[in-house]
Order: sequence, then C-alpha cells, then structure tokens
Amino acid sequence: MQSISVFNCQTGFDIKKLKNVHSDHQEKVNGQNEKLTTNLYVNEDINIDQNTVYKKCIVSMDEVIKIKARVFGKNVNEVIVQNSYDIYVNESTGALSCLANKNSADQIQKFLSDEFDIIYDRKIFDLNNIMSSAHDVKRAQFRKLTIQTLSGSAISGNQVNSTAIYNTMNQAGDLSTIAVVYPFNSRDINFSVSSTGSIVLFSTLDDNEITDFILNLEQI
Repeated sequence: MQSISVFNCQTGFDIKKLKNVHSDHQEKVNGQNEKLTTNLYVNEDINIDQNTVYKKCIVSMDEVIKIKARVFGKNVNEVIVQNSYDIYVNESTGALSCLANKNSADQIQKFLSDEFDIIYDRKIFDLNNIMSSAHDVKRAQFRKLTIQTLSGSAISGNQVNSTAIYNTMNQAGDLSTIAVVYPFNSRDINFSVSSTGSIVLFSTLDDNEITDFILNLEQI
C-alpha cells in the first residue's frame, strides 16, 4: 500500500535549479527546543517518453509523532522520527508527486516551495471521470449526507456506482472517496482516491510505472 499526493506547480519552473539541499529549524518537542532537519537528494531521471521526464529525488526529514511513551523513566507525548520519502518532479511542468501520507506530503511541498520559491497547489482529481474509466468501482464513500439521521456512509461491492443506493447517496451528499479497479499498461491495478486529492495505491508498481500512472491520472 502506497500513499501518493500530487501538486501542480503554479509558477515558472527551472529544473536546473533543483539541487541537493539541507535545511533545519527549531521546534518545541515535549517542551524542549529540538533541531529538526530536512534533506533533499536529487537522484536519477525517469523517462516516460521523449516529451516527459521525471526527476526522482529522496527527501529525508525529521517528523514529530504524537505518541505516549517512556524514555529513561520520563513520560513523553511526542517523539522525533526520521523518515525518507521518494518524490518525483516533472521536469517540464514542475508538478510534484510525493510517495508519502497527506501530512508528510504537505510538509515536503512546503519545504520545496520555501527552498526553490515555487508555489504549489494540491491536484484534485475528477472522481466521476476516474469511475468512468475504471473496470470496476469497488467502494464509494459519502459525506454530508442528508438521509434521515445519516451524515456519512459508504457502500462496497462491484460496480457500486451503478446501483440505486449510490444514486440516492450521490443526490443527498458529497462523494468523498472511491476505490476502483483501473486498467493500466495491459493489467488491472487497485487504488483509492479522495475528493481532497489523496491517492492510496494497493497494487505494486516500479518507478517508471508509478510516474506513468500518475501522469495517466492527471490527464483524465
């Protein structure tokens, strides 16, 4: 299972300016000032076709995790964990794809925005278009429902978007997340995507396939 977030670049982008960067800042953790570091390492090129190249990078960063623990006989509510994430930058458009959970992806895009003076906004995918292109829609989740006492609910099965209950919920609430079986490179892959732009990929893809998959979704 792999979480993915995509951000569009809203400013002029020059791939030549992308370089290894180290940054640190002070933050209070358990009442103590701690230095948190973030490092960007620029790695290889991923060639999708003659017109599309992604620059693969690794971001290593300290993250504060809320957790109750005991260290050296002292109770703590936060710990610092260093995590590494793969990211891909479209060399032509500057679009940023982060293989990270939503909160970490937001931190990564802010880090790149600050370091390289780039403005990003989160890519929001058209859920209806994705469902239309999918072989099967396995799950649909709704929020802000106005069906009697329901405020949110989900339906699971096969082709759930073709059912009467889906139509009822779709008219009475907002579609928030779908899970689909999607045709990609002559096989089916499974993923979910939310109305806020968060993707969870359940199938295993290599570097070239992930970037190709993301580019495919962006064009739907």
